[in-house]
Amino acid sequence: MTRSDGDFGGSPELQDWDSDSWIGLYEAEVAWRPAPAPDRPCIEAPSWLTAPAPSLGGIPLLPSSAALWPEGEAFVVLVHGIAVEGLLWRLYGRVVRGLQKRGVACALLFLPGHGPRARGPALGGMSRLSVAEALSVAHGAVSEVRSLARWGRERYGKVGLLGVSLGGMVGTIALALEGALDGGLLAVTGGGLSSIVRHGTARFFLPVGGTALRAAALVEAASYGAYLEQVALRGWRSVRPSSAAFLVDPLTFAPLVGRERVRMILTRWDPVVPYRCGVDLWRALGRPPLDRVPGAHGSVLLFQRDLIVRRLVEAIALS
Repeated sequence: MTRSDGDFGGSPELQDWDSDSWIGLYEAEVAWRPAPAPDRPCIEAPSWLTAPAPSLGGIPLLPSSAALWPEGEAFVVLVHGIAVEGLLWRLYGRVVRGLQKRGVACALLFLPGHGPRARGPALGGMSRLSVAEALSVAHGAVSEVRSLARWGRERYGKVGLLGVSLGGMVGTIALALEGALDGGLLAVTGGGLSSIVRHGTARFFLPVGGTALRAAALVEAASYGAYLEQVALRGWRSVRPSSAAFLVDPLTFAPLVGRERVRMILTRWDPVVPYRCGVDLWRALGRPPLDRVPGAHGSVLLFQRDLIVRRLVEAIALS
C-alpha cells in the first residue's frame, strides 16, 4: 500500500488516504441493470438503469442511476454538470432529442448527489461535503461512466461521451482510461482545480473553507505542477500523488485521451469554468478540434444544441 505523508493543506480527513485503493477504484465494475423509474424522477425517460453504487470507503451513496433512451444504432453517455435542476433538465432533453434524430441512443448518468441520487444522508449538496467525500464522489463517477460505456458497447457497438462542465472533468478521465469509448465531446469544462476555483464564480457562492476552496488549497499546497512533470516522465500509475485531488484533476489524465478522439466547445465569457482553464485542458489534450462560441456557461446548452450534436457525431465517427 502506498500512503501519502503530506498534510493535505490541513485537512485531517485525508491524512491517511490510501492512494493504491483510489487508483483501484477506477477499475471498479458497476453492474447496470434495467429498473423502474425513481419515485421522484426529475427528467422524463422511456427506460431507466440502476446499479449498486461503487464503494467509497464507507461514504453513503444512493444507488447509481441513469435515464435511458434506448432507440438508436450507436450509444452516448451524457455526464451532466453540478447544476441540473429545472430549466437545465429541459435543455439536456433537447440534446437527447437531437441525438435521437441522428439515430443515437442515450443514457444520462446522474452523478452522486444529483437527481434521484440527491437524498442520501451525506449528499445534501456538493458544497456541504467534506474534502474526502467530494473528491471521492468525483472519483467514483469515473467507474460508473466506464461501466456504462461497456454496457453500451455490448448492445450498440459505437459508444461516445458528452461531458458538460463537471461532467467534462469526469469524462476526460473516463476517456483516458476506457477503451470502450470511441470518442467524446467536452463542453464548458477545463482543467486545474485550483485555477477553476480561484478564478471562477465558485469562490463567491461557496463559504470560506467550503469543499471547492479547500480542494483548491490542497492542489496548491502539494505542488500539482511538479506532480504533472513527473507524470509526463513516468506515467500516472508510477508517481505517488501527495494529494487525493491530483487523481480527480483532468489535467493528470488529458494526455492519455488522444486528440483524435475528442472535440471541445468553450464559451468566451464563462464565469464558472473560466475560458483560460478550458484552454489549459485543450492544450493538455493535444489541441483537438475546438469551437469557441459566444456566451457564458449555461448558454452552450441553450443556444448550441445543433453544434453539440454535430460535433459529438463527428467524435464517434458515425456515418
